[in-house]
Amino acid sequence: MRSTTARPGIAWRRKTLTNQKINPKIGFLKSCIGIQMTTKYPSIEAVALRLAVLLKRTGKTRARVSDKTLRILSGRTTLRDAFVINMRSVLEEYGVVAVRLDRGGFALIATSALEGAPPALVKNLMPDFKRLTEEELWNELELPDDEVNE
Repeated sequence: MRSTTARPGIAWRRKTLTNQKINPKIGFLKSCIGIQMTTKYPSIEAVALRLAVLLKRTGKTRARVSDKTLRILSGRTTLRDAFVINMRSVLEEYGVVAVRLDRGGFALIATSALEGAPPALVKNLMPDFKRLTEEELWNELELPDDEVNE
């Protein structure tokens, strides 16, 4: 018969498992030593709603929001790309477009403000678009070299 004392950790785990409920979200070890993880982030929908209301309360159709403001509203210390992409998608459902700015932060624009924008018609502005090469288009756009993703 094998003794459980050969591996002292096993006996301790068995005893702990029988005496304490394990929270599967925080894992065995953290449950055993009593660490509780209370960092629950607000949902992406809640953060997007907060931003939409923030824009509405400004009384303007556009506003600039810093990364710090977004971190405060979202309860996050790091703004991951996946979070930002999902948040922008939800914001569009709420009638707000979020654009990342070069100097940091985001521009929030109400889509209702874009309803009255003048149309850009290809027949008036680019009647010869079929003859233009990509190089000519890039030159006309005049982007700095560090902004072109090739």
